Amino acid sequence: MRTQKQWLEYKQLEQIPLTIAELQQVSQDNSGHTHRLSDWLRQIWRPIARMLESTTEPHIWKTYDQMGNPIWHAHDPITGQESEWISEDDLRVWLEERYYQPVQQPLITSLEQR
Repeated sequence: MRTQKQWLEYKQLEQIPLTIAELQQVSQDNSGHTHRLSDWLRQIWRPIARMLESTTEPHIWKTYDQMGNPIWHAHDPITGQESEWISEDDLRVWLEERYYQPVQQPLITSLEQR
């Protein structure tokens, strides 16, 4: 049988939405200055995963604020831009606008162009 702390960690890792009471418990547990290994690995892994990505598709994920409200995040690998929205509709507008924008090609400098 899992302890309450183990259950909260499981839900966070599996990205299962937490209740407001669980969010408060997590914020109280994380209020100290100790950093968990999983937090450190997550911070290291995200930039490495982005470098290894060869896709031009945006990466989209959802987190929750301390009040339990969803926050939508997006990373555009073409521009390197990261954005956040409170509304899923705003995220959809951004995706539509991004789809219809011309593809930005990286600047190529070669000896032939000089």
